[in-house]
Amino acid sequence: MNQKKVTMSDIAALTGLSQSSISMILNKKTSARFSSETINKVYEACQELGYKLPNTSHTDSKIIMIMSENPNSPYYSLLAQQIEYKAHLNGYRTIICNTNRNKDLELSYLQFALKTHISGIICLTYPHHPEKVNEVSKTIPVIAICDKAENLSVDIIEMDNFQSSVLLIDHLVELGHRKIMLLTASPDANLGRRMRIKGLEHQMAQYGLKDSLFIRSKKVSWQSELSGEVNDYTIGYEFMKDSSILDTGVTAFIGMTDVMARGIADALLEQGKQIPKDYSVCGYDNLLYARLLPLSLTTVEHQLEQKANSAFDLLQRNMEILNNGQVEAFQNARIKIEHPSVLVVRSSTGPARQD
Repeated sequence: MNQKKVTMSDIAALTGLSQSSISMILNKKTSARFSSETINKVYEACQELGYKLPNTSHTDSKIIMIMSENPNSPYYSLLAQQIEYKAHLNGYRTIICNTNRNKDLELSYLQFALKTHISGIICLTYPHHPEKVNEVSKTIPVIAICDKAENLSVDIIEMDNFQSSVLLIDHLVELGHRKIMLLTASPDANLGRRMRIKGLEHQMAQYGLKDSLFIRSKKVSWQSELSGEVNDYTIGYEFMKDSSILDTGVTAFIGMTDVMARGIADALLEQGKQIPKDYSVCGYDNLLYARLLPLSLTTVEHQLEQKANSAFDLLQRNMEILNNGQVEAFQNARIKIEHPSVLVVRSSTGPARQD
């Protein structure tokens, strides 16, 4: 005897919700108006009754949303490219949504994902709306590539920007540098930048050099970044036009990115300074710009290709779990994967000069 087919009306009877509400939740239409508890209740009922999710579900669409913070940043561009390549090899299409550090734009993309047939989301950085990301992750698999964050309850490919800074300070102090300066865009809107600063401050204090770390930051609007008027290179380069920076007696500079460090180095060379004889310069990320000759930069390797592969593999695992109707297993899966940072020493750092 054939088993009776489970319908939305059966789910409505079990949950006490209207059939129209069940339809909107299962078809991901205006899901933002339902609480995460209500959405969970519906999916648990589906699992209990053996209801087959609609063929037009997120998991059947094979479209992945990649949420990036800055399209002009080589770091985000490379990371997105690696994920996109891996996704295409596995039969998925991708859409790249650049938030430009605009909180409202990020929120609109998350709401768009809830209303359309997105299979999964990969955030290339810590989101500005972690509570909304947590809500979305109840029905759409979400992976974030960012530093550890207690209020973000999604699977994370973990960055350790704190430890990256520890590696740089250990290297510079071993070379005899006692006054070190970090140049950066404003860290307020970026968790990774803040963690890098915390790591620098912590490790300088460990060496008794707490007051010998100088930090100069520049507030940059997302509009100026988007227009191309300002970028990491111009920030580093323009900082070095301020003669008071060299008056501090620093012997080593750290750029918040490799591109910023390259701007710092070029400005110093234009002023007739020698690197690393007069000043050491280093950055973060080990991108192409760090390896360019004649001056290659000391930096920190973040294993971007491995992080991209891990992010896609974990997302694909979660999409398959959800596609197979294992809602409980999907919601209980919270995984963190870390690829340790590695110091890469090149020609831009050397022993501190003896004045």
